[in-house]
Amino acid sequence: MSLILEALKKSETRRRLGEAPDIGTPFTVKPRRRNPWPLIVIAIAVAAGVGWWYARTVPRPNDANTVVSLPSPPAPPAVGKSAADARQTQTPAAKAGAAAPLGAQAEGLYAVFERLGYGGKDFSAILKLFRGELS
Repeated sequence: MSLILEALKKSETRRRLGEAPDIGTPFTVKPRRRNPWPLIVIAIAVAAGVGWWYARTVPRPNDANTVVSLPSPPAPPAVGKSAADARQTQTPAAKAGAAAPLGAQAEGLYAVFERLGYGGKDFSAILKLFRGELS
């Protein structure tokens, strides 16, 4: 069947070979090839923008011997502040009639630590006390 259709199409094209095209005339359109230059220009512009941004944000020392130092981290809070926080959590729990045994233990631990004279140290000093590293 397809051989017959192919032969008919071939004879129809031969018959119309010298005539002006009409609505029934089959035609093919070549695919248009795009120009790559706009994409190349856009890629170069994006790369230049990224390079400019990176060069702008990276701090550079003025001299090869210059040392760039980072800011020091904030000091951890003292145990005295933690004791005050523990007391503040116990008051609402007591008013509500709720039991907060861990909060009570923490408050007692902070109070003992303050009585020993370590109230100005941070929480890691409590761990050192448990390990026997503080006297």
